[in-house]
Amino acid sequence: MIWLLLLLLLLIATGALWLVVKIALGIAFGIFLGFLAIAALVWWRVRRAMRDDRSRRGPPPGPGGGSSEVTVLYHED
Repeated sequence: MIWLLLLLLLLIATGALWLVVKIALGIAFGIFLGFLAIAALVWWRVRRAMRDDRSRRGPPPGPGGGSSEVTVLYHED
């Protein structure tokens, strides 16, 4: 345990501790940005899939229950 404290004091004295902290923060920030990019990509794909699914289904059913009905009237001469 005393060796770790001596090593910490040595790193502080030489200024290397700041370098170690900067590297650790850089790695943590990079991992955070990576997760953020993956989450944004997944969110974009899900929204696009939901939009495409809605456009394939057509408009929501109206008062007629969603069925189309055509009535043809013949006029006799």
